[in-house]
Amino acid sequence: MFHFYGLFLGLGLVASYWYSSRNAKKFNLRQKNIDLCFLFVIFLALIGARFYHVADKLEYYKSHFGEIFSLANGGLGIFGALGFGLWGLFLAAKLQKISFFAVANLIFPSLLLAQAIGRIGNFFNLEAYGAPTNLPWKVIVNGEGVHPTFFYESVLCLTAFIVYLFLLKKKNFKDFGFAYYLISYGAIRLFTEFFRTDTWMINGVKLGWLFSTTMLIAGLFFFLKKKKKIHKI
Repeated sequence: MFHFYGLFLGLGLVASYWYSSRNAKKFNLRQKNIDLCFLFVIFLALIGARFYHVADKLEYYKSHFGEIFSLANGGLGIFGALGFGLWGLFLAAKLQKISFFAVANLIFPSLLLAQAIGRIGNFFNLEAYGAPTNLPWKVIVNGEGVHPTFFYESVLCLTAFIVYLFLLKKKNFKDFGFAYYLISYGAIRLFTEFFRTDTWMINGVKLGWLFSTTMLIAGLFFFLKKKKKIHKI
């Protein structure tokens, strides 16, 4: 059976890999560096994404254990993917004795493009949607109009990536790529979480809010730290 969900995830990864490969030299990196980094990141990101989803729906998977490793119908958590993927990138950089921040500044902004493409797959799986609405751009799920939050995130990620390309024209901005991703996606996800009804909650608090806020704070920290360092030079 053909799965559009997997197709758009794959296209997103290809786009990120293409962009990173094309711009590697600007960050003093070689193609072999990019290849190994993507190998580590994709492998661990898939594990982390599935782990996050299964942990979220643990009660269901306790009685459906055989479905834990079935990805055909979706079931991937972006925060798990980012956490484990970041770990994979750190390991790959360490193994190759290259700068973690150099490769992070290159690859992470391209994830905005990957996510913009990948989120389209949620439409075909009828997942990652929001609360009921009668707005003209609603999508119908189970006979009810709902917010297409996957579309909101897709458009916002694509916009953030385009803005990044314009900012790259500024001197030294390529050194802020990692921070830019954390800030931009943290803000985007914080916004879309207000519409989502299917995300992990503990005691009435959405974990998405906590992770998004953490990303924003971390991004601002790295941004200000790098900016201060540049001004000292």
